[in-house]
Amino acid sequence: MHTLKTGIHSRVIYKQGRIFGLRIESIEHSSNFRDTELPLGGLIKQIDGKPIDEFKNPKGKIETAPTLFNETAYWQEHGVDSKHHCQIEATMDGRQYLVSAPLFDDRVYKRDNSTTIGKNGPKNFEKDGFDTAWGSWYSKVTKRMNLILLDRGRGKSFNYELEMKNLLLEKDRIAYFKEHYPNIISKELLKDYEKCTAILTPKRLSMEEVDLTYRSIQLKIRNECMLRSKENWKKFKANLDGTFSAGPVSTDQFEEEGEYCIETRWLTYSNSITDIGKGYFIVGDARFGMNYIQMNSDLMNKFYDAFFRYKSEVNPKTIDRFRFIGKIVNEPRMLTISEKQVEGLELIPLVAQAGDEECFVDLRNETITFEGEELTEDQILQSPSTNEGPVAFLNYFFTLIKKGYRNQWEACYSDMVATDYFDERYIKYEYCPESKFEKMWQQMRNQLLNEITAIRIADHYPSQTVDNADDFDSFEAYTIWVDYYRQADNHHESFKDMTLFRGWMVLNINNEGWKINGYRTF
Repeated sequence: MHTLKTGIHSRVIYKQGRIFGLRIESIEHSSNFRDTELPLGGLIKQIDGKPIDEFKNPKGKIETAPTLFNETAYWQEHGVDSKHHCQIEATMDGRQYLVSAPLFDDRVYKRDNSTTIGKNGPKNFEKDGFDTAWGSWYSKVTKRMNLILLDRGRGKSFNYELEMKNLLLEKDRIAYFKEHYPNIISKELLKDYEKCTAILTPKRLSMEEVDLTYRSIQLKIRNECMLRSKENWKKFKANLDGTFSAGPVSTDQFEEEGEYCIETRWLTYSNSITDIGKGYFIVGDARFGMNYIQMNSDLMNKFYDAFFRYKSEVNPKTIDRFRFIGKIVNEPRMLTISEKQVEGLELIPLVAQAGDEECFVDLRNETITFEGEELTEDQILQSPSTNEGPVAFLNYFFTLIKKGYRNQWEACYSDMVATDYFDERYIKYEYCPESKFEKMWQQMRNQLLNEITAIRIADHYPSQTVDNADDFDSFEAYTIWVDYYRQADNHHESFKDMTLFRGWMVLNINNEGWKINGYRTF
């Protein structure tokens, strides 16, 4: 039996308990709508001038409607023929689409009593020398390519390099299909293949198109900090007054010989313990004497602050290892180490060094900074005006990270966040603690100083509004897609990592300026 179809396959989308539209999942190769601008992934709002919500039955469900499972029943019920032009109104990425195309007759074609893939196409159960039958191969390859076309290179569910490798394996068979069975299906299948390879092929930038000056500036700052750190450590040891010990000082030794200063070996967090809710770095052992540093003291907290500033502003890859020169004080304490009670004296740090001998902190100063911190002081980068738009703002945001302007970067985030909750989206206040900002900053700086060499805007469009937009004097939202680049042999190429966040949403609430929606990183 001949059947009339649009050739569009969709699913019902609900919002706040109501039918919101039909999401386009695929378009058959024989469909006349493939010659229109109707996009995969678009949301159908009206068909032949009839809102989608009006297709539902008294129970609130859609039983028959164009583009759904019972489409042919709908057209038979309305008595249309193949000359009928179906008009579809859809939206996607803030754009409106109004297209029209005739229905097609989805008949079953046969040759020698065997079904074929379209008119004059290959028989479903023949192989023509390939590993699999045409029918199963066609179903598999069209399903996979359709997922790539729906994704448009934006999602996180693909290993793009693997998808490209697998797609290239189908190149010869698709060409064979087009050459030996020229019909509408083989023609459209080849088009899909070309679109998919275009999506999966990395974009390129020449070496001249990418400015990495910020990296060389950062390297100079790091080298200067390291040079100063080594010099200051050596100078401090040379000028020490009193008794200097190369190892831990026991309680008996302290009582006999008086004041001591010691230099610890390199310590990591594996050299620490927790005892009665407090943390301690342990120097030495029970046999030769044990000293401890209180990790939770005000002095150590100031050291950590300086060290984390160094990591965020100079070298995000700095390893967490430390050594101290400090003074032993007569503060014996019994600590539990490996289930044994061990008595030791407290070590009060005077100076500290961290990382690869690159971060020096003088803990005797009233204001504690790392050596060379003045080299990293933020300059002021002029922010774009609201009228320059969301793209200019996002480029400014990325530039702040490259240049290391942390304070301006942090101010780019909005504390009013657009959040999806089931089928609703609304604005709510969201607090971000300073510790989370610090972690975000270190991560983004680390990626821009190492893996990511460039960021380019790929696309942008108005975002879906929020359900409580009326609570504000004005509300604007844009989604901006970006491409991340890394350095190849003699160029830079885009790459799609499943862990990278590419769809940035920016907000302008009450015309107070563009802000990043949500506390997101790369």
